[in-house]
Amino acid sequence: MALAGLDSLPSIKARPPRVAGAPAHLECLYYCTVDLQSDDPESPNAMVIGRVVSISID
Repeated sequence: MALAGLDSLPSIKARPPRVAGAPAHLECLYYCTVDLQSDDPESPNAMVIGRVVSISID
């Protein structure tokens, strides 16, 4: 986050930090990754699925 110039805040229930200054935060826990079909083998597609465990709105 520092490399991107973003300040961080500790998360409430998830391990990764939140982005400070964002008006809303969705904290998620990883469930699985589903590989999806791609027309280009050099550019694979995937869908990451998680469960929202905390929502914060400023």
